[in-house]
Amino acid sequence: MSETNQTPQQVLVYPQYPLQEEDEINLIDIWQTLVKQKNTIFGVTAVVTLAAILYALLATPIYKTEAIYLPPSGSDIQALQVKDAKDAKDAKDAKDIIEISVDIVYSLFKENLGSIANRRIIFEQMKLINQLEPDRDETTNVDEVFNEFNEGIALTIASSKKGLFYVPSTTLSLEESDPKLIMEIVNQLANKAEQATKLKLISNITAKVNQRINDLKLEIQLLLNKTKMQRLDEVERLETLDSLERSKITDQINTLKNSAKDKRLDRITILTEANEIAHSLALKDPIDYKLKKISDSGASSQIITNVSDDSPELYTRGYEALEAEIASLKQRTNDDPFIQELRGLEEKLKLLEYNREAEQLKNRTDDTPFIEGLREMENTLAYFESIKIDPKSINVAHLDQAAFIPEKKIKPKRKLIVVLGLIIGLILGVLIAFIRNVMTSKN
Repeated sequence: MSETNQTPQQVLVYPQYPLQEEDEINLIDIWQTLVKQKNTIFGVTAVVTLAAILYALLATPIYKTEAIYLPPSGSDIQALQVKDAKDAKDAKDAKDIIEISVDIVYSLFKENLGSIANRRIIFEQMKLINQLEPDRDETTNVDEVFNEFNEGIALTIASSKKGLFYVPSTTLSLEESDPKLIMEIVNQLANKAEQATKLKLISNITAKVNQRINDLKLEIQLLLNKTKMQRLDEVERLETLDSLERSKITDQINTLKNSAKDKRLDRITILTEANEIAHSLALKDPIDYKLKKISDSGASSQIITNVSDDSPELYTRGYEALEAEIASLKQRTNDDPFIQELRGLEEKLKLLEYNREAEQLKNRTDDTPFIEGLREMENTLAYFESIKIDPKSINVAHLDQAAFIPEKKIKPKRKLIVVLGLIIGLILGVLIAFIRNVMTSKN
């Protein structure tokens, strides 16, 4: 018979501790306590709920209204697209005098919507201090009232989110107790922002246009002054040339007159000498006359030919003719008729007394037609001076929704207040019930 080793089985015995029932939560005891203190629970719950109901009924209702704007379109700001005068008004390559885009206009409009200065203007214009603080007195701080009013205004600008459709809307909202008043305030603020934006844009364009007008006027005036000076210089040049020419001709005339006198005196001297020779030769008559007599008496014609072909000396004229010419020359008081070039020079001198071109230049009252490009500049000036931007012709934002009188209040939310009051009252009632039960047990 085989032998087997058997190990005795070990049994673990855990110590036994008595159960402490007093440390455990007994639901039956809790329920009995709640039943016992039910009047307290119901009372506290009722008081808190009633207080919540009274608050919900008596609390000042708060309303909210809002105005929603979208960016303007290109046609809304078309009147602001003023072209630069350097280009033709209708040219395809004409540039805007100021770069104004939809984004710039809309951005400026949003700035004016959030402008505290504009809000202060509306606050004072609508005399909101009388409505927001009806019981005010001398100690009332108007700035604090305005700050509270300003804090109630909310400006919400939509931001783009990746993957979502983006509407670039801008919302101006206000929460207050008077629904009609907040509607008026929001609309007034929006209108003020529109007016301020239009005024700023038009003011910038007008300033640029006025600057261009002044530049053009100055440029035109400089051209007119320059042309006038050139015209006067030309008049002076022509008159100077005429004066020099008159002096030259006058000198020529005087030279010719003096020369004629000298020639006359020289002629008298020559004739006097010839007269003495004629007297010495007893040539009373001209020798031609004597030769003619010889020819008539039958003398050879060869003698006449030889005598006639030679230049006869003055004495051959005979002393009677010579003395007559000498007497005539001595009695002459004016040599002008005997000067061949004199009358032509006198005519030239007379013509130079009046220069038609110089007189026309001197009497000209308007140089405009003679300035190249001036008419185009004047047309450009007239174009700029005609620019008048009507604020009604532009829209700085598209009104998507105007502020209206709200019918439903956003505060207080009465149902929520009553429910919260009931829950808080019940919790507070249960807590007080347990406290009373503990205090009763100790006593």
